[in-house]
Amino acid sequence: MLDAKAPYIDKKISFIIILIFLPILIFRDFTPANEGRYLIIADEAIRSGNFFSFTLHGEPYADKPPFYLWLMMLCHWISGGHHMILLSLLSFIPACGITAIMLSWTNNLFSDRNRKTGTLMLMTTAYFAAAALVVRMDMLMVLFIVLAFRFNLSISGTIPTDAMPPTSARVLDYQSDR
Repeated sequence: MLDAKAPYIDKKISFIIILIFLPILIFRDFTPANEGRYLIIADEAIRSGNFFSFTLHGEPYADKPPFYLWLMMLCHWISGGHHMILLSLLSFIPACGITAIMLSWTNNLFSDRNRKTGTLMLMTTAYFAAAALVVRMDMLMVLFIVLAFRFNLSISGTIPTDAMPPTSARVLDYQSDR
């Protein structure tokens, strides 16, 4: 769990991240190759009423798991259409969830300043930021993987409490033992 200082850090980081990403989330348009395909699949499922076997232009589409498409259909049902800001949250919220998990995971390992820096580094890494902004199921899948990894380590009792990166002295000591 997070300590008493962590919610303050989380709020500050969340505000910075939202401030950085909000203009992009609002003003970007759908990419036709992937996002457009998902929208067509969701529309066809809504039109046909078949929410368990999907089609793309009438052809069976079984390439992706249905959970993400169900979330897209839910967004369509709630808002009455496909709105970029709402659909972008399907990638952005999992990205924020991943950073929250990483913050809680490193709670006893690093200082507040290092945890804050690490979170901002993660959110501003090009691949992570791009995956958080694009309407795809990648970030949701990464969230499930991080949650599964974290859960597995927590039930096995092997979550490290001193998992510091190796220093050059430790690496050299290891090599000299060989």
